[in-house]
Amino acid sequence: MFVRSAIVLTVILLAVESSSAAIPRPDGIVYGKITMDGETIGQTEGYAVLARVDGFEAPTVVYRMGDLPAAGDAYLLHFPHRVQADGKTPDPGVPLAGAGAEIYVVKNSGTQVYAGRVQVPASGQVVLMDIQLSQEDVAAAQSLNTTSAGGCGTGALCGTMGMITQVWIAAGLMFMKLSANRRRRAG
Repeated sequence: MFVRSAIVLTVILLAVESSSAAIPRPDGIVYGKITMDGETIGQTEGYAVLARVDGFEAPTVVYRMGDLPAAGDAYLLHFPHRVQADGKTPDPGVPLAGAGAEIYVVKNSGTQVYAGRVQVPASGQVVLMDIQLSQEDVAAAQSLNTTSAGGCGTGALCGTMGMITQVWIAAGLMFMKLSANRRRRAG
């Protein structure tokens, strides 16, 4: 009798727990090819694509090239969508459709190269976003990572030299934006 009561109580508790859980909805998807100086980056070349959504600390979505062999040389970013148990209120743990997201391409070395900005697609929506990079973009990103890797007291320069570092970072970002604009006008 005790075992039967324990099983019934467990089933009831699981039902109550699942009724308060978030309800998943179809993902919004951003996909495309990545090219470096006109050459397609393949699924075995050690790259990943990540999205940082405005208002979220950590990357919201990460796709390592080759994780889904059926995707071939394309990347797929699945933005999750969930609503709370009422079926209407968005889950605060996932980005809202239409929120801004910065897309980065990451090589094995950990260097993140800014690739563009996209809006988080709505549940069930699929968006094509091909990414075109150059070795100049990668070099600028590596320079930024090297320049800003440490803080004061860890070998980095502070004071006047720290301000110069910030100027170099700003110059690198402007260079990357100008490169992207040139590619956009050319293509």
